[in-house]
This record gives sequence, C-alpha cells and structure tokens, in this order.
Amino acid sequence: KAEYTLTTADQLAGLNMLRNQSKGETTFEGVTIKLGTDMIFNEGTTAEVLERGILNKRWQVPSHSKYLFKGVLDGQGHTVSGVFFNLTDSGISGMFGSLSGNAEIKNLNVVNSCMISAPVANKQILGCLACRVAENGDNVTITNVNVNFAVQENGYAVNIIGGFVGQVVANATLTMKDCTFNGTIDITGEAAGGMIGYVSNTNATVNLENCTVKGGIRANKDAGGLIGSCTAKNLTVKNCTNEAKIVAKSYAGGLFGACVTDALTESNAKNSGEIFATSFAGDIAGFRSILTDPTNGARPATPEGMTSLRVMSFNVRLNLPQDYAQNRIAAVKTEILSHDPDLLGLQEDT
Repeated sequence: KAEYTLTTADQLAGLNMLRNQSKGETTFEGVTIKLGTDMIFNEGTTAEVLERGILNKRWQVPSHSKYLFKGVLDGQGHTVSGVFFNLTDSGISGMFGSLSGNAEIKNLNVVNSCMISAPVANKQILGCLACRVAENGDNVTITNVNVNFAVQENGYAVNIIGGFVGQVVANATLTMKDCTFNGTIDITGEAAGGMIGYVSNTNATVNLENCTVKGGIRANKDAGGLIGSCTAKNLTVKNCTNEAKIVAKSYAGGLFGACVTDALTESNAKNSGEIFATSFAGDIAGFRSILTDPTNGARPATPEGMTSLRVMSFNVRLNLPQDYAQNRIAAVKTEILSHDPDLLGLQEDT
C-alpha cells in the first residue's frame, strides 16, 4: 500500500485537485496520507478569516459529490488552520468531499476555518470534513479529530449541515470516536448537528463515542448537538456531551433534533448546553422514537408494600405525511404492546 507524507497546506488541498482532474477516478483507496507538520492555509483567527471573505485563498473542494475519498488521512496530531470554502455551485460539498469504502480520517485538528454556502436556491448538503458517507457497505471511521469551523449561509437556506459529516445517505456504518466540534452553525434551513446533519438511510449504523460539541447551532428545524435529524437503524451514543447552545423553531435537542431509530444504545450521554425552541425541545431530543423496546416488554417490579397502576399517554400526531407521523404511529404501537398499560391516553389518534 502506498504512503505519502505532506508538508504544505497546498499539498493537502491538492488531493481534491487530483480527484477533480481525474473526474473521480482517483479515490486514494489503499493509500495512507500523513501530515508531517502543522499547516496554515489562511492566516488569522476564525473571525478574521470570515471578515476577509472571498479575499481568502479558497480551499478547492471536490467538484462533484460522487468524487469519493476512500483512503486514510492521518494528521499525526498536526493542525490545519484557516481553511476557507466559498461555494459557488451546487453547495454539496465538504473539506474532503464524500467519504466511502473504508475511508478513515484521524489525529487531525482543523481550526480558525469557515464555510460560506453557495448563493443558489437548490438543496445544499454541507459538512466541514465531508458532505456525505456515500456508498452502501461503507465502513467509515473518524477518530481523534477536532474541528473549529464557522458556517454561514449566503442568501439561500442550507438544509443539511454537519460539523463533521453532512449526510449519511448509504446503508453504511459511520463510527466517530474522540471527536470535538467547537464552532458555529447558523442556517435557516433544516437538519444541523455538531457531528452529523442528517442520517437519512434507514438501514445505516452510526456509532458515536467520547464526542463533544461546543459553540452554537441554529436551524429552522431539527437542530441537535450531535445529530440534527436521524433515521438510522442502529444508533449507539456513549460518553458524549453537548455544551453548545442549540436553537430552532421546532425540534431542538442537546443530542438530537429529531431521532427515529430501530435501536438506540445510549450510555453516559449528557447535555449541559442551553436549548431553545418554539416547539419540541429537550435535553436529549426535540423528538425521539425508538421502534424496538429495549426492555423486551419487561414490566418494572412493583415497590414492596405498594400496588401499581401503569399509565401511558401519547400524542400520536395525526396522520400528516410531512411530519414524523408514520414513524411515530409505528413506535407508539410497539411501546403500547410492549409495556401493556392499565390506562392509556391518546391525543390526535386519527
């Protein structure tokens, strides 16, 4: 397997140039790329880079979301500073484009960096490190990576944005360990998360461990410290913390904006950030539904000397196709059958 060590920021940015020139045929599969030193792409703090705007040297992003990165990028603990995106076309992009295969990014710090979305009125999918996990069967890992990015819109709403990955579109596994996002995401669209914007594939598996989010995240809908919106089949969250301020008109949560999953494994995950929403806000999630009962229907033991009356109450949320109604109805049905309540209350049970 080939191995290369890079010593300048232009060499690192040039990886995307090679992918563009080959029209995606260069994926770096089987290649390990290491950083041999700290690198400065643009001088100054995040605020200074933002203030200079288009006067910064622009980081060349992959020109198509199908131009995949399948290699290993090992920062060896080094820091890349002053990355600047000023997107001018479709807006589907990230620092390394789409991750695929057994891609791995590790031991890297990206600081004093910013991204300004494209001034176009079509759907945009952005991630500070990567726009997508893109192909079925992928097993992508991001380990020991710290990101300090400021993300702003440029005239039109961005709908999916992640501090690390914009969207998981494939039936794939994404594992993130020991990662920190410390920045700001400010959009008027939907689905913004400090780690991932949107897990849209209902067969995907996402594992988050020892991850921390700081700074601030704002979206119109589905804003979460870890994930903006999630429909993963399997979701594991261990030892993760949100310290960021989360703001949305609806569905704001310290860990998830909105989360529907077959199975959620959660341990020692906590929120210490402020959560604000006009409707549906929570320390864990603005909306959360787990389709598989983790207790396997076991009723809790009745305290000694007491009798028990099990009560459940749900807002089924009508039958609106634009809402989470379909998933919520299935989840409520599973919960009721599993827990066998003595008294059941329902609202909007059409």
